[in-house]
Amino acid sequence: MLRFHATSVECFSQFAEVLTVSFDNRADHYLALQVWTEGFEENADGIGMIHVEVDDQSNSGYDCFTEVELRRNAFHICFDGQVRELAQLRAVEVTFALGADEFKELGTALRRIFR
Repeated sequence: MLRFHATSVECFSQFAEVLTVSFDNRADHYLALQVWTEGFEENADGIGMIHVEVDDQSNSGYDCFTEVELRRNAFHICFDGQVRELAQLRAVEVTFALGADEFKELGTALRRIFR
């Protein structure tokens, strides 16, 4: 399992089509989650809905997780066997320190991703 502390947690939309949540330690580890926003779901046909990337684009895949959990100071994701590189990690746990408003924004964005 990969564990790291994110010094940056961002929730943003790209081109109004893709919602991204990113956890980054600004050194050597990051976890990015992306989903097509409502109205653009047809773009996922044939590839999957939720894109997960860990540290590099070569460690990424669509809908390749079995479990996610958001806690007040951490996010945890477990991977299935679809993508060999992610399956070898088994899971990622990211800790962070966010204020109440930022945590609420994160929770809202993650609910949109895992809708």
